[in-house]
Amino acid sequence: QVHGHDGRTFELHGLQAADEPADGYVADDRRMARLDFFQCVVEQRFEADASRSVKLPWVERNASAPVFLLGADDFGRDVLSRLLYGARLDLQMAFFGVVGPLIVGTFIGLFSAYYGGRVDTLLMRVLDVTVAFPFLVLIIVIIAILGSGILNIYLAIFLTAWTMYARLARAEMLVERGKDYVLAAKNLGYGPGRIIFRHALPNVINSSIVFSMSDFVLNIMLVSGLSFLGLGVSPPAPEWGAMIAEGRDFIFEAWW
Repeated sequence: QVHGHDGRTFELHGLQAADEPADGYVADDRRMARLDFFQCVVEQRFEADASRSVKLPWVERNASAPVFLLGADDFGRDVLSRLLYGARLDLQMAFFGVVGPLIVGTFIGLFSAYYGGRVDTLLMRVLDVTVAFPFLVLIIVIIAILGSGILNIYLAIFLTAWTMYARLARAEMLVERGKDYVLAAKNLGYGPGRIIFRHALPNVINSSIVFSMSDFVLNIMLVSGLSFLGLGVSPPAPEWGAMIAEGRDFIFEAWW
């Protein structure tokens, strides 16, 4: 017998002594006895919790009937918790979707403008071919070929977004390379790497950093849009676009 804290008594059946086997099922009987014991404890705890009420500043409810502030999805998961947890994923993808194209595109634009000639012509033609395709359509095609997933989204954004930073850096470098401090660095015998990264880059990077702030927001919308179309993050990972797609059927029936 097991005595609960409220005075009730639970009886466990099926437990036998080790020296008195019953058809060789002593181990099974002991296992069943443990299961009965845990079931009694869990039921007793739930009944004790159900007798208490939980009072919050914004809602008063019973502990046995949980209330979600933003409701629950089809699997009974708290929408507010998934919304907050999904912010980490969207912000992470937007951040890395900006850093990669910013670094690579800026370097390509700097080298293209500094050297000029055939190098500039070749890199700009590659850039023109990439820009000729619509941005969103090209990303959807790349993801459709590679498949959905976080890494494929990073790759698709990188292959299409570097062009904007390359154009910004090239336009700034074309202006900077004719200024006195660059000409003086060349006359002093400084190499191209030192001129570009130590002298020109601090004066060129400002416009790219400003543009990356707006690009960060656009990447959040892009990732959410891809997940809304089923090409983004795979479930059950919480992602804003996928959550919107799951809840669109309830907009007119239960908008809350």
